[in-house]
Amino acid sequence: MNSFNDPISDEYCVELLETKQYDAILREYQGYIKDKVEAYLRGFPYYNQFKEDFFQEVYLHLYSSSLPSPSFLKACKNGVSFRFYLAKSIRNKLNTLLAQERNKREKVVSVNNLYGNDEEEKTERSYNLMPDKSYKNQTDSQDLLGQLKGKFRDFLTTFLATFPKIGYKLILLLKLQARAVVTEFDLLNCFPGMKTRDMQKLLEALGEDNDYRHKEDRELFDIVHPYFQKYRKEKGSPQAIQRWINQHITGDKYKKGIIDDLEIKDDDQVFRINDKKLFADFLYEYFRTDNSANAEAEASQEQSTKVIALKPKSDASAKRQMVGQKLSLALLRAGTH
Repeated sequence: MNSFNDPISDEYCVELLETKQYDAILREYQGYIKDKVEAYLRGFPYYNQFKEDFFQEVYLHLYSSSLPSPSFLKACKNGVSFRFYLAKSIRNKLNTLLAQERNKREKVVSVNNLYGNDEEEKTERSYNLMPDKSYKNQTDSQDLLGQLKGKFRDFLTTFLATFPKIGYKLILLLKLQARAVVTEFDLLNCFPGMKTRDMQKLLEALGEDNDYRHKEDRELFDIVHPYFQKYRKEKGSPQAIQRWINQHITGDKYKKGIIDDLEIKDDDQVFRINDKKLFADFLYEYFRTDNSANAEAEASQEQSTKVIALKPKSDASAKRQMVGQKLSLALLRAGTH
């Protein structure tokens, strides 16, 4: 059990954030930060040699990026525990540092180098793509990211055509993992015949954008679980749903995961997404830009000829489901940049 007691109250932390007294906060939490770094590296013994470097990097990141972030102050004002959000920021930065050290050893370029390094900027949905230092300019970097998006789009299209019964389940759960916007079409495709009141209830349960983004994975799977039971007749627990999507993302000893397929070789380097956290960042960016293609998709959906056939039904929910499937497939075929 964690015996650490908060040295200052959440209310006082909010006051210090508002007056930009970040050094005062970090002085109080310095021991806590060191403990978190040491606990994290216990799971990666080789990298324990970088403990002091990691601590300095995390400390600087918190001072210059995390604490000044508007989203940090907003979350604390909305009732999120300061220590909870601080721990999240520390772990995100440690994940980035660990990936960078691994890449140095493996000569691998990670997808996170294409995004802004500020975790709170990502949380605020301001994904500004940045050039990777390993490439000559931003154009090259964006081209590689575009290739990854193309590979992922091809994967989804093939998966839907091959496994239509679980394809839309996969898309919905991937969106939840990335905290990407879930639409009515996503729900109608995943849950055939879903009633309007259930759809509205589920969307309300997920919450507004800020609340949705701060929910733990466990909470999200608990929320969607009853609908998998009701509309898909699945008898497993929320944890079973979570294991199912995790297995598809990372794979296991019997088969590769989605991450394994998202790899591009460029001369003597390998470009890949290294872990689930980075994959979630990539997913959010993919679905965000995919949604921006709505107008183009709607204009082209009538020309789409390879739509999964549905048995004709007369009720309104079936009609909405058919429209949703057409639009979803059109979106997958729409080019994104």
